[in-house]
Amino acid sequence: MSPSASPPRRVPAVHLRTPPASPSRRSRPSAPLNNVFGFPLATAEHTPQNVAFYGFVVGVAGGAAMSLRWTDSANLASCAFVMLLSVGCGLEYVTRAVLRQEEGLKSFFFGGPTARENLLLLASPVEYALRSWLLPSFAPRLAVVSSVGVILAIAAQNVRTFSLVGLNAGPKDRRALRISRVALHIWRCALHLTLLNPVCFAMQILSPKASGPRLSLPEAGCGPFGLPIFDGAHTPQNIAAHAYLLGVTAGAGLAAGFCSTPFRGLGFFIGMLAVFHVLEYICTAMHRPDVKMSAFLLRNGKEYYLAMTAGAIEFLVWHSLWPAINVFRWWNWIALVVVIAAQCLRSAAMLTAGANFTHLVADEKEPSHTLVTNGIYSTFRHPAYTAFYYWAIGTQLMAGNPICTLAFAVALIRFFGDRIEYEEMRLLEFFGDQYAEYQKTTGVWIPSFG
Repeated sequence: MSPSASPPRRVPAVHLRTPPASPSRRSRPSAPLNNVFGFPLATAEHTPQNVAFYGFVVGVAGGAAMSLRWTDSANLASCAFVMLLSVGCGLEYVTRAVLRQEEGLKSFFFGGPTARENLLLLASPVEYALRSWLLPSFAPRLAVVSSVGVILAIAAQNVRTFSLVGLNAGPKDRRALRISRVALHIWRCALHLTLLNPVCFAMQILSPKASGPRLSLPEAGCGPFGLPIFDGAHTPQNIAAHAYLLGVTAGAGLAAGFCSTPFRGLGFFIGMLAVFHVLEYICTAMHRPDVKMSAFLLRNGKEYYLAMTAGAIEFLVWHSLWPAINVFRWWNWIALVVVIAAQCLRSAAMLTAGANFTHLVADEKEPSHTLVTNGIYSTFRHPAYTAFYYWAIGTQLMAGNPICTLAFAVALIRFFGDRIEYEEMRLLEFFGDQYAEYQKTTGVWIPSFG
């Protein structure tokens, strides 16, 4: 059991559905991709952590494209293509999950990455790069056509999404199905038009329309528009939606950090904040079958919201009154390294503790609880707390916020003082002399705690 563990509740895990193979085709087991550092992540298995991971990656692409365009680091056509593709992939999985038609992780890619139409989407940037190199004067002359492609893609995406959402009320509405298929075909064509790719556009026009989705009974829900999304339930669509939005935030923030000199500190702050939240969920989901949406830590208390909002506000105030203080200097880069190291430490603590780690303090010891003293816990007695302490202070140093840096340092020492004192009292009750000996060989590494 890790120092921050609490007794696991026996709650059924989210059921991520994968429909059976078609009778006309032989079922083939999905080949897993390489795991990340040996952990069950970035594989072909339809699990909560993989849904969050792929949703986050898709979102990062869209968010980065937005920031790159905002900072004039990339042209409009390429950024629009990536943004539209990112939104399309995210909405495709979410809407199919709402209708209980997702085909595993393939639903992020419109039914499967081997489809001819998806290969055309991958080939489109290649054609764009070759055309820009061979015919550099071609794009400026047809800029209006590219803009028409963007508008047409946005309209087609909206038509497809609302057609699929309409199936929530009328699951046997074949007209809505036909409209959604035509809209997807138009959306694909519009993406090639955005990049002014005549070859891919012609091949897309001649390709057959998509065959899905199918008729089926959707889930009932009490979220926006009566749909089962953002309703607090631990479902595939909610995991994907939350992870995607965090990915957009992370991509936009990190891209702004690297490309926008005036807002570099704020960009890195927002980007690393989003990375923190998605990793909290992924690291928890890899080891706990009773993971919930609360593992994203997006409802972390009003004090947490006020603290993070204060950091963003202080940056903007200094940017208006004294911009020189926000200039990214060598110590800001060191602070960024500290934030990354602290995030790695916290994630390592969660992965080392495995199922023993939760975000709540245990009040009662269960038979399954064990004292984790290996790995990172052999040096840090409370590595998750230590990591968060330096992560939080590092974000403010990185953003160039002297007031919030001091306030965070003082407030976190008081917060962890009460929490660590209470938690160690519980752990001494649970493990007795074993934990007392462990205390003698490890440190907390937070000021005033040793």
